[in-house]
Amino acid sequence: MTVQPLALRQLHHHTRDTLQRVLIEIHEFAAGTGASRSRHLLEQLGNRIRVSAEISDALFGITREPTPFLGRFHTLCHGLLSLFADAAQHLQLDISLEGTCPPELELAALCATHEFVGNAVKHGMYMRLIGQISVLLTCCAESVELVVTDDGWGPATAPKPGQGLNIARALAEQFCGAISVGRRNDNTIATIMLRTMR
Repeated sequence: MTVQPLALRQLHHHTRDTLQRVLIEIHEFAAGTGASRSRHLLEQLGNRIRVSAEISDALFGITREPTPFLGRFHTLCHGLLSLFADAAQHLQLDISLEGTCPPELELAALCATHEFVGNAVKHGMYMRLIGQISVLLTCCAESVELVVTDDGWGPATAPKPGQGLNIARALAEQFCGAISVGRRNDNTIATIMLRTMR
């Protein structure tokens, strides 16, 4: 076994053990706390840590081996909604996957999904009590197209590209693709096309 896979296994082990320890301490403290508000906040924190670990696993297998692509795709979308949405929000999430993602584009498609869905929840749905997000990933033998639509506020008139959008642009460049973000019929539509390197 080479050092790199061994180091990755050690990172998995360390991360899993650390998160388990933090969650145990949160649970123990919450159980001994009399104030329901404090207990509620600790439960929310514990849930966000669990969801963050699930997202990391869906993307990179940080604490356990990744599941097949379809499960990772759904876990990622639902996890981002759970992580970034406020408890008072009622956001509907529709997820569609058409075709089979080429293996060499799986991680790139998941990374793009992470950025687009995360942006839709964090920015498009910011301070919105009700909203809808649709995620469509269309796959063929040599490319994938991800379209994320939300009925939120939409991008600013002159949006400054944040880290998430810059990551998506870098993915598009790396995989000979293209990216677009715009408004149509009161919806924000973010699209990225990724192509295999064949």
